[in-house]
Amino acid sequence: MSALPNYKFSDAEGHDFPVLNAANAFEGRERTEANFGGTLGYGTAKALAADELAHVKSILHRKVATNAAAIDPEHGKLVSGTSIEQYHTVADRIEHAKMFSKAGRILSDADVKAIRETSLFDTVRDMFGDYTLSDEEGVGWEQISFRFVRPNVAQDVGFLHKDDWFWQYNNWPVPAGKKRAKCWVGLVVDAGRNGLGLVPESHTGTFDFDAEQVGNKLAFNPRFNPDDLDIVRFPGPAGQPVFFNYHTLHVGSVNKGNLTRVSMEFTILFN
Repeated sequence: MSALPNYKFSDAEGHDFPVLNAANAFEGRERTEANFGGTLGYGTAKALAADELAHVKSILHRKVATNAAAIDPEHGKLVSGTSIEQYHTVADRIEHAKMFSKAGRILSDADVKAIRETSLFDTVRDMFGDYTLSDEEGVGWEQISFRFVRPNVAQDVGFLHKDDWFWQYNNWPVPAGKKRAKCWVGLVVDAGRNGLGLVPESHTGTFDFDAEQVGNKLAFNPRFNPDDLDIVRFPGPAGQPVFFNYHTLHVGSVNKGNLTRVSMEFTILFN
């Protein structure tokens, strides 16, 4: 079984993450998958408004409570009565692994449509024009997935990877004529103590890997030394998105904060 490596992160400053928009998302070059995110391979944009952030958090809270209730009604009541920030305080009293299976972390069609009404997707439209969200898992609608990361639980984060690796391993076809980009949004974060780490300029490099299934998680075992990489942790506040190239190496950092870290993510398909 693959053990989760002890990745080393450097804490970035806000200026280390360029603000992306229609003019600079591809640095004036051809709108290809390879060129998205410019030189670094990532950037940020306008954050969700406070009321939008609260709304999205309420959607995830309801989804997680529904997951728990499907296993045991009492578990559902317990999760429903606990804020998502404090989810970790009740996690040992419910069946956490069942609740957070891959299928359990995909939002419903109605929830996706509600989130797509937020200003975040005005930003997406500004950068990409006409777009859709991917459905690589074949659920029948556009996918937004989410993750809860409990304090000091290494198993709640994954392995350093490029998102393209999942598509390679699972033989997911890229829809004809489409290109991919990724968006990650921390909804409950503690900057410097948890969050998303990215490797600058890694989208232009060749990084080989081996993959294996470890429980319900796909483990990527690099054929390179992660200690040689500069993994920069995004310093943005809750609600601020990170957009990154589909070939940028990235990984979540183990949560050293006092709250459950909550995030959502989705793949953008553009022409």
